[in-house]
Amino acid sequence: MHIWVPYGLFLGKPIWVQFFFTLSSDAVTQILTVLETIRDENREMKRMLQRLLARSATDDKPMQLPENISLPIGTFEQMDEFEEHLGDEATIHLF
Repeated sequence: MHIWVPYGLFLGKPIWVQFFFTLSSDAVTQILTVLETIRDENREMKRMLQRLLARSATDDKPMQLPENISLPIGTFEQMDEFEEHLGDEATIHLF
């Protein structure tokens, strides 16, 4: 198996290097498990988004973001705050 990875920059453009390697069956199993988890989480987020869109289409007033949340999220600290807010009991009923 081989993979291309960015190595650095030359004149502002990425330099790509090709690596050749073999994976054990355990590594392949672990990678597939992670990919399945990502797929399942993506499906759940899609369902949540569809519910929110359906709800917002029937509401008289549009849903507002909390005052302390602004999009797009620019830092890891803001992402942590956003995730914490999504887990709050007061917010969870929206989903």
